[in-house]
Amino acid sequence: MIQKNRLLQILTALVLVCTLTSPCWASEQTHTQIKKLQKRIEKLEQKVKGKGRESPLAQKWMKRLTLSGLLEVEGIYKSDYQDRENSQLELATVELGVDADIHEYVSTHVLFLYEEPTDEDIEVDEAFITLGNPSHFPVYMTAGRQYIPFGFYKTAMISDPMTLQQAETQETVAQVHFEKSGVYGSVYTFNGDVDESGDNHIDNFGANLGYRTELRRDIKADFSLGYLNNIGDTDALGGHLADNSNGTIQDYVPGLAASSSIKFRDFTLIGEYITGLQEFEKEEIEFEGDGARVSAWNAELDYCVDIQGRETTWAVAYQGTAEANSLELPRDRYMASASVVLFDNNVSLSLEYAYDEDYEQSEGGSGEEAHIVTTQVAAGF
Repeated sequence: MIQKNRLLQILTALVLVCTLTSPCWASEQTHTQIKKLQKRIEKLEQKVKGKGRESPLAQKWMKRLTLSGLLEVEGIYKSDYQDRENSQLELATVELGVDADIHEYVSTHVLFLYEEPTDEDIEVDEAFITLGNPSHFPVYMTAGRQYIPFGFYKTAMISDPMTLQQAETQETVAQVHFEKSGVYGSVYTFNGDVDESGDNHIDNFGANLGYRTELRRDIKADFSLGYLNNIGDTDALGGHLADNSNGTIQDYVPGLAASSSIKFRDFTLIGEYITGLQEFEKEEIEFEGDGARVSAWNAELDYCVDIQGRETTWAVAYQGTAEANSLELPRDRYMASASVVLFDNNVSLSLEYAYDEDYEQSEGGSGEEAHIVTTQVAAGF
């Protein structure tokens, strides 16, 4: 606004100088033209000032909105189980979040997502309403499209842990949460994509219970347990069942998730185990000629330290699955990564190496090994 006003003032001065220094500057006609020009400039200046103003309503709504975003670009080299090599650049993630505080006890959250390589356009990844305010009262509710709290999938790696790849679940959910004195949890229900014996009802449900504590000034811990009455409705298992049994199973298979994170000074130890509590039918998910009882785990150690004023994280992990070769996941994965934060914590540069071992041929795999090297540049706001 200041620059525009300054420009108008300069323009006025130039016009006056040019006119007054002309041979006919003293004529009455010239004076009349100058006055008309001054009036036109004054009107233009008023219009510019008016465009810069925001109505009280617009100012009020802008204060209630919060925008956030994430952009990740990755370079990937792979050598697969058949020793075939390939490399590529991917726009791995684009996220744009919009949060609105409509009322002291009502807020909304919408997250748009694009991921490569997929054939999907930009999609609504999350969209839910929150009724309540945990800073004022420990019980509140969320309703809408969201990820259920079945596992917490913490990691310092670039790649998602195999617990997430097997058990992450996105649904339209009604969920009641509570948080008090370090204890937290929720109960939720939804109508999943995988139905039991052809029924199509809101009959999927789950719950989680966790505890966060600070044992000492330099020790923090977080433990949680989650239960889901139908682990077959997770995104990975549900996709497999949709392809092999038309999204219908004989009986729901419940699942259990146990997660922990312990931070001691600059070290963080992460452990997570997710499993079905019984076997699927052979026709649904098969393993070695019988029904599969799938499971996945992640054990990770992170070390975070400042190097020349930049936060740098080193991480190693061992991940694995059991009876999950139908999901095209490796049996064992060994990983190492390094990440450095740049430019006031808004940009990070990371490097990761993963060594995969496939299931044995007797288990339906290849018995071979694969290598993956990933570099990533990420920027968030």
